[in-house]
Amino acid sequence: ICYNTWQDVWDWGAQIPEGQWNGTLWRGHELGTGFLSPYLWSGRGIEPYASLGIVPQQHAAVRPALERMWGTGRKNSAEHQQTEDMVRASVQEFLVDRKKNGLSVDMPGDVMAWVHQLLYKKAFKRDVTLMEGKVFMVFQLVNLLLDLQSEEEPVIAKVPLLLPILRKQVVSVVRSYEPMVEELYADDLAGKDCSPSRSCVTQLASAILDAFLLAGGVSLTVSINAGIAVLYSTAEPM
Repeated sequence: ICYNTWQDVWDWGAQIPEGQWNGTLWRGHELGTGFLSPYLWSGRGIEPYASLGIVPQQHAAVRPALERMWGTGRKNSAEHQQTEDMVRASVQEFLVDRKKNGLSVDMPGDVMAWVHQLLYKKAFKRDVTLMEGKVFMVFQLVNLLLDLQSEEEPVIAKVPLLLPILRKQVVSVVRSYEPMVEELYADDLAGKDCSPSRSCVTQLASAILDAFLLAGGVSLTVSINAGIAVLYSTAEPM
């Protein structure tokens, strides 16, 4: 079914929350015309798999923590100022380092690695180096290539030797996040129900990795690259 008018979307959208909670509607894992393959999520200990398609009680359990994690706080608040200062300092450090070492800014690679640095610090209150960000970027791009499938036969079926190794690495990353989630967000998750996933800690750790790999990690990078291109490109308009 395709809804074309604003009113259709408004009327249908108003039914979605109740429908999801009573089980008559299900939000899938699709990204436009692409569908996320379940394979690389299958060892994490969560069900359903990607954050796009989790059930309402899981969403209700982890969403407040995600908002607190990456939110900027109210304008003019101490939290907002702290976040703004952190972002400015991170940008300046990134550019100074490139200049000091006689390097240009490689786009999108350097920007993608820097975005991971920023999101990681905001989520876990810990620093990762730009080189660690670049290593994660390779992991991110391979995941992105294999996660999205738009054909009847999954794209991932074409690279069978890579898949078990990558899935094991994905699980390892989620497990490495869990102690930090427990340390920083245990109060947000206390008493919450994320069944049938193994725990809300795992649910949130998996959602953070999804954000690093897909939502923030890719979308934010694309937006920043487009903005920089508009400001500094020397190409003639088409």
